[in-house]
Amino acid sequence: MLGKKIYDCRKKNGMLQEVLAEKLNVARQTISNWEIGETSPNPEQLKMISQIFNVSIDELLDNKIFIKSKESVDFQKNCFEYKSEIMINGLPLVHINFGPGIPRVAKGFVAIGNIARGVVALGGISLGVVAVGGIGVGVVSLGGLAIGLLAALGGGAAGALACGGGAVGLIAYGAGALGLFSAGGAGALSFF
Repeated sequence: MLGKKIYDCRKKNGMLQEVLAEKLNVARQTISNWEIGETSPNPEQLKMISQIFNVSIDELLDNKIFIKSKESVDFQKNCFEYKSEIMINGLPLVHINFGPGIPRVAKGFVAIGNIARGVVALGGISLGVVAVGGIGVGVVSLGGLAIGLLAALGGGAAGALACGGGAVGLIAYGAGALGLFSAGGAGALSFF
């Protein structure tokens, strides 16, 4: 499996065996032996291969339980990514991806990330059937700003059933509620 990963990385980068061998200070035949699985690189060589192809050692070893993304290689920066081995139509069952810096996107049936998209999504910005986040958009949504097809609960909420400081919906409840049927504070406006 490691040999195939080395081969795939080398081909993806358009690199000949001779070029990789030169970078690693080994013979071309050594690369060939690794790729066909007759031998394996030592830990130092594995580390160098990881750096050359900009992939984690976990990816090279096919350690799917704990694969870090390219942006989250340094855990000291509090970045984390996990993808479950179980895939459904090309999406992981669980994808967790969060940390500082660039927006960290998680896509999966259960997604947790700075930006999360999934059946169940939890994140700063979340989009899903059930969405929970600072900004949540979904069939059922909970967030600082929540937009839900059926139900929304948040500081600002819009949905068929909306509850929040500012709520807009068929049925709305909140300090500032606007709906066919609404209740709440002084700013509530109901059409019935």
